Amino acid sequence: MKAVAQRMFWPICLALTVASGVSLWMAVQRALIGCQDFQWSGAHMFAQGIDPYADYLAGDPRHAVLMSQVPNYLHEYYVALWPIGLMSFGHAKVLWTGLNLLFAVAIVLLLRSVYGLSRKQAYLLAMLLAISTPFRIAVGSGQQALLETLLVCVALWKPSQSGMMLGMSYFKYSFSPIFFFYAAACRAWKQIAMSLVLAAGGLLVFWARVHGSLLKVLAEPFMVSRWGMEHRTDGDLISLTNMVYPRGYNAAIVLALALSAGFAFLAHRRSPTFAGAIAALAAINLALLPHGTHDAVLLSVPSAWLMANARWSLAIFAGGVSISMFWFGFKLVPLRHYPVTSQLLHMGLLAVLFVVVLSGDRSCEQFNASLQGAPHTTAVC
Repeated sequence: MKAVAQRMFWPICLALTVASGVSLWMAVQRALIGCQDFQWSGAHMFAQGIDPYADYLAGDPRHAVLMSQVPNYLHEYYVALWPIGLMSFGHAKVLWTGLNLLFAVAIVLLLRSVYGLSRKQAYLLAMLLAISTPFRIAVGSGQQALLETLLVCVALWKPSQSGMMLGMSYFKYSFSPIFFFYAAACRAWKQIAMSLVLAAGGLLVFWARVHGSLLKVLAEPFMVSRWGMEHRTDGDLISLTNMVYPRGYNAAIVLALALSAGFAFLAHRRSPTFAGAIAALAAINLALLPHGTHDAVLLSVPSAWLMANARWSLAIFAGGVSISMFWFGFKLVPLRHYPVTSQLLHMGLLAVLFVVVLSGDRSCEQFNASLQGAPHTTAVC
């Protein structure tokens, strides 16, 4: 069996390299033509001293929101994109496409370091990520999912900076709650304080630029999300509730946050390593708060965990199948006419992946010991 695997290695590498090249070309072409979700519109308005949230909520009277660039991210993000907002959209989307590709490379390199992957494993992870549907959508649409995943990976690689990474991640606030609750479970109060200071600083800079009521400015991104974006997600508890019982939307948000807190505390109690806990939470996070297909690039974290723990077992196989469905399978499965079934299947597979990682992290004592002994993976709690 081992000899057969060795003989097949280079042909598989060649096939993956060709496939990833085609996928990458498709993603870049789409990005340079469209980049429809890139937040240039909001950054451009902010650079001109215009409140992008208020403009959108007023019906976009300036017609400044291009394509689907709805400004529903937190204030700090538009402050960070201020320099890009000064560029033309044509130049900005070229820059953002290049940055997204750099984010993907950095993600693989950091995950290799955190989980101790071999060169072959890191190469396999990079090729599978590049071939995946979420990657093509994230790059082609100019989404922010790769940046969010990079922040998670930096926090894994250097936990002492996890507070700063958490604060930066707040800009896409469907990602952040479960990691915030995990920090709270760890009683990492210093890191939490640092994250809140960073977010508050972004709010104050934004407010100083656009003026108006501070409380109104604070609430605006959530108003935009509630009004303009609630139907644009799939595979999570809130989207499922909005589909079968729209009146329960607000209650579903409360339940999703409560479950996020519960899973975070469970991961803290059950997982002996920071790297294992974050890998498990990255999986279940996608099942709770609204996420699109592109956000499944976050599954590169549990993918790296599975590779580091690679062995023939039903649990590892189930975890691999779960990720494969999100990265490759759902594009081939005709579930558009069965939306509720699709939502439940998404959530079920993510729950399976969460259990696989969390239970496997407890059983892999040698791997856990190596993680705990490595300085760059020492937990913050």
